[in-house]
Formats: sequence, structure tokens, C-alpha cells
Amino acid sequence: MIVSAVLLVVVAVSPNAYLAAGLLGLCFFFNQTTEGPYWSGSIAIGGRHAGTAGGLLNTGANAMGFVNALLLAWVAEVYGWTIAMGLGGGFALVGAGLILLVRFDQQMDQGE
Repeated sequence: MIVSAVLLVVVAVSPNAYLAAGLLGLCFFFNQTTEGPYWSGSIAIGGRHAGTAGGLLNTGANAMGFVNALLLAWVAEVYGWTIAMGLGGGFALVGAGLILLVRFDQQMDQGE
């Protein structure tokens, strides 16, 4: 997530469209490397309710994808693409910080 954040900021200030497109591809690559840890984390926390935990993870990700599509378009229209891409980098940094607060070594309550 941190590498994705840095790449988004570099894309935001890049004067070359080809360089920006290549860096966005790298940004997507590094962003997707977080998928495995997120899913394995939800399974570890969910225990025998791993399906529910995974569903919650997936629902949250899809909801954020919907919000992000609207927010990005609005920010880009009002403030420009440089700010929109920088904001994306900021959100990536926040995500990298928040994941440090998750206790993957503790399962959620397994009660009936």
C-alpha cells in the first residue's frame, strides 16, 4: 500500500502520459499484492465463520469501490487530477496504517 501511495503521488506530478500510464500499472500491481494478506487475515480472524468474515471483507471492498468511483470523478472535476491522485495516495497510506491495528492472531467470538 505504501508503494502504491508513492506511485500515485508520482503519477499525479508526472509530466509524461506514457510514464504515468506505466506507473499506474505498477501501482495496480502493488495494490493487488495486498489481496492475499487481506483474505488470509479475514480467514484467520473468522475461524469457523471464515465465509462470513470474507463476505464482510468483500462487501466493504465493493462498497468502497462504488464510493471511490464517485468521489474520484468529483474531486477530479472540482480540484483536478493532481489532487485526485494525491488523495488516492493519502487513502492508501491511511489503509496501510489501519491494517497495522488489526489483530490477526485473535479470532472473533466463535459463539453460536
